[in-house]
Amino acid sequence: MKKLFLILTVFTMLFFVGCNSEPAEWLTDLDQATLAAEESGKDLLIFFSGLDWDGYSEQFISDILSQEKFLKEVGKDYVALQLNLVLDEQNLTEDEIVKNQNTYLLAYSMGVSSVPTLIAASSDTIPYGAIQYGPDSDIQTVTKEVKKLQETGKTIKSLKAKLEKATGVNKAKLIDALYDSVAEEFTYQFQDLIVEFPSLDPENKTGKLGKYKLILAYDESLAIFNESGDITAATQVFIDLAESGLLDSEGYQTAYYMAAYLESYGGKIITENTIPYLQKAYDADPEGEAADSILSTLQALQESQVSEEATGEQQ
Repeated sequence: MKKLFLILTVFTMLFFVGCNSEPAEWLTDLDQATLAAEESGKDLLIFFSGLDWDGYSEQFISDILSQEKFLKEVGKDYVALQLNLVLDEQNLTEDEIVKNQNTYLLAYSMGVSSVPTLIAASSDTIPYGAIQYGPDSDIQTVTKEVKKLQETGKTIKSLKAKLEKATGVNKAKLIDALYDSVAEEFTYQFQDLIVEFPSLDPENKTGKLGKYKLILAYDESLAIFNESGDITAATQVFIDLAESGLLDSEGYQTAYYMAAYLESYGGKIITENTIPYLQKAYDADPEGEAADSILSTLQALQESQVSEEATGEQQ
């Protein structure tokens, strides 16, 4: 009897927990939405639309965003916010124009390049995921993507909570997990943690020191060039890192590709080092994602070099 009572109790709890998710309602005020997110402990799901000009936002709303099934899923972990980007401001009041411009700035800061787009963000509007609406989008696929973002949001909250107490190599491991938890276009928000990583793991116990040194090499190289105009010194940042033994094959390839790119001023000139650097980049990871592109560039430069030598001999 006690066992039966326990089963019934658990079933009842699960039933009410499962039914506890109210469908989300689309708010239209950023301050109201962020306040609601802070008070509820939820994240933001921001829908950037272009109702008067993009041609797809209304369809996205009618087919997916207004459907109860979708709104119930969203309501579990998100406060829903719709922000419309108005193209023609002629009929807007001064206050509405200011609000519209702020919306454009927010969209830009979140990496929104087209509408309609859904952005998942923390309650303080730090983005960590995006969903683009396209020809193949339907309620099942978009809901599935929202569920993935929900898990990402929970992971980020958990990792950030652990980071507050972590030190040394343990903190470095958490930083790496946090960095890998979001799409690359949103990793900029972790810049302070990225800068801290090398000091947390100077002996490379995580095996990730090279990864973060390579990320930081872009800023270091740019700073050198901006300060001195010395392209050789800027290039050397990537060469030194490539030869440090800290990089995996993909990182080594990237470092030497960047060395070739900088050495040739972005392809404007070809130096005696450009082709050797590209060859090293290709040889590092011939099966890598960027290998075909590097090989095409390398072959084109080699053919050009042969042609120039032949022309020189004829003269």
